[in-house]
Amino acid sequence: MSRIEKTLDRMRNNPNGLRIDSLKSVASHHGIEWRQKGTSHVVFLRTDGRVLPVPAYSAINRNPNPETFPVTRVPKSLQELQSIFGEECQGETAEDCARTSLREFVRHADRLEPATAAQGGHRLTAWEALSSFGIRILEEISKNGLFRIEDSQDVLARTLNERMALLGLSVADLARHLGRTPALVEQALSGNVIPDHDFILSAAQALALDETKIGFSADTGNVSGLGFRLRELAFAPTPLRPRTVLALGDAGWLAGKQGQLERWLAGTEARPISEHFQPDPFFGDRNRPAWRCGYDLAGRTREKIGLDPAAPIPSLRDLIENQLHIPVICLELPLKIAGATIANGSFRGIILNIRGHNANEFIRRSTMAHEFGHLLWDPDERLSFLRVDLYEDIARNTIRIKDPVEARANAFAVELLAPQNAMLALFRQESSPEAGLGRVMGHFGISSTSARNHLINAARLRGEAIAIDASIRIDAKPTDEWKARESFTLDWFPLKDTPPPRRGRFALLVGRAFAEGLVSLDSACAMLRCSHDEFLHGLDTLFDLFNHAVDRTLPERLRKTPNVCGGVPCLGATRIPVWMLEYWRRSGATAANLKEYYPSLDDEDLQSAWSYVRHHRDEIERHIQENVAA
Repeated sequence: MSRIEKTLDRMRNNPNGLRIDSLKSVASHHGIEWRQKGTSHVVFLRTDGRVLPVPAYSAINRNPNPETFPVTRVPKSLQELQSIFGEECQGETAEDCARTSLREFVRHADRLEPATAAQGGHRLTAWEALSSFGIRILEEISKNGLFRIEDSQDVLARTLNERMALLGLSVADLARHLGRTPALVEQALSGNVIPDHDFILSAAQALALDETKIGFSADTGNVSGLGFRLRELAFAPTPLRPRTVLALGDAGWLAGKQGQLERWLAGTEARPISEHFQPDPFFGDRNRPAWRCGYDLAGRTREKIGLDPAAPIPSLRDLIENQLHIPVICLELPLKIAGATIANGSFRGIILNIRGHNANEFIRRSTMAHEFGHLLWDPDERLSFLRVDLYEDIARNTIRIKDPVEARANAFAVELLAPQNAMLALFRQESSPEAGLGRVMGHFGISSTSARNHLINAARLRGEAIAIDASIRIDAKPTDEWKARESFTLDWFPLKDTPPPRRGRFALLVGRAFAEGLVSLDSACAMLRCSHDEFLHGLDTLFDLFNHAVDRTLPERLRKTPNVCGGVPCLGATRIPVWMLEYWRRSGATAANLKEYYPSLDDEDLQSAWSYVRHHRDEIERHIQENVAA
């Protein structure tokens, strides 16, 4: 028996602990080519055209040929789910498997299909595809290779035409808003040509439509009430301009999308804020006027969300956005508009005009608190899916407003920001009305007009009188600290191309959803309106900006060590590179196979590797090509 035959015999009887030199010798004897280009792996070129990477400097614990890996017996239902979502997915339901899947799908205007490396179209994660299209369509894709969207051109054209007619928008209006030519919009509305997917995404967002389903289903998640309310405003005696209508439509989409991301990241237990605060339909009567109702609701709100009954609110935006998870959408609107409340399905949001008077953080806080009152306590029929408030109404003295809805919201706003008892006590500590007024403004973060009116009204309710001459002008501008807290992300943001409405918590949620594999890179960039490079380079800074603890793009269990495996990411201190695990996974190896082949690995190691693959597909492709391609 020759030396090679003896080696083969030992390999058959005991495949553990083989030396790489033995494999090289056997391969050379049988005419199997191999190569090792200065890396820690030897790549064997099989006779069937496939390649076999093997670590060169560690013991081989099991023959790594995917064809010889044992077939793990799993329940049929899980087998079916893995055929849809991939062998690496885990869980007992389609939702669980989609959340742990590495597969991506590509959404074209007329079809949905599995993603490949060099494929165009808009990529979706398995979770996005399941959420938008359902398990039945994904099962069809796993069997037939794609799902063709019948009549997509007609459905797309009909959906756009209906929404534009509802809003009273012209072709020129939409074209101007999207920065596209009227001819392209005309073609999309005619149904004769399917426009590029970027146009479809932008148009859907501007018209408050579901950008994933548009062209696929007549039910695109649009809210008819929002559309009709926008139409009312567009044709009101003092109508909103088309540009404003489209900006508010985009805000409607944003409110719905942010609510969806909150639910995706928090799980099924996440509920919209409207379910925590039951609207109060009482807007006052002769015995208990609307402004009194507003004061009472402000006290109930402070108690319900755990605020000190007398303390100032350091950042109202942080309270509303990050603690209560209500979208605060900053837009540039006509100067007469102060803000608005908006509802998209069960999700509600606050719109702030960042132009005009609201450029002052104290006035912006009053506007925000006013809209907060509408959003928490107005019944749906009063909210009307979109309620727009004007500066002149918000600036009025609370007690003198005749409209009970506005009177209640104004009283709520000023009492929420500056509780009467605490405000009066602080005012009386100063030697002059001017000094007292200035201190109230700086302490509670409210404007001169709001502070003066609230002090006079609070004293009157107690049978007292406070003399604050209307001619007094207090130049108590917001300090840098107030500005930093309330203008957070407006003045500076790491993603330069992302417009102000999409900064703040919305951007953080998009980044988190991407990091957790719930949305694709394409979707993240479409939502934030930035390039792939800008998003990936700015992601860590975005997380640092919010001081949010999330997985970084290089998971904790991975390391890049110079001169080890060429400096590519490896599991811990091992010489097991991520690219090789991904190569085996593509070749059919299951998680159980990989753990059997590499006993030092566990499930968390593999999940770290798959997370890195998800966020660095181009890099992993390059590593595979450099180490494996013939």
